[in-house]
Amino acid sequence: MVVEIVSSVRGESLSWDEGDHIFAGYMSLKTHDYGLNPEHPPMVKMIAALPLLPLALRVPPFQGRSYKLESYFEGRELLYRNGPRDGGLYPANSLIFRARMSAMVFILLIAMLTFLAGSEMFGTTAGLVAMTLLVFEPSLLAHGAFVTTDVASA
Repeated sequence: MVVEIVSSVRGESLSWDEGDHIFAGYMSLKTHDYGLNPEHPPMVKMIAALPLLPLALRVPPFQGRSYKLESYFEGRELLYRNGPRDGGLYPANSLIFRARMSAMVFILLIAMLTFLAGSEMFGTTAGLVAMTLLVFEPSLLAHGAFVTTDVASA
């Protein structure tokens, strides 16, 4: 499952709201400000932003817009203005990949829990069958590493 997700994530562009979530999680961890993107729970955002914390990233200043606009535009700035072309060290693809690999922990947790529940209720073979079905489920593979609340809420 990890190989499937990693190979597919490398070729996927940023989804519409992933930049918002990454920036909101990063700012929540750095400044303890949970006001950006408050309509989504902070856990996924913060876990996805963990590998970005030790990096020397240039954080864009707030422009005094609504929290939705701030997280959207500043999220794009954080991801796309820290690359070598802008004097930084981290291209957007690198930052997005790091965040997505952290967010992937939730799909792996679902797979493990599926195996454990199936094993406990019906035996090890049933647990393996259930986990195998989950591992090849297209919706989970497609969204398993995105920095959104979809898989974590599942």
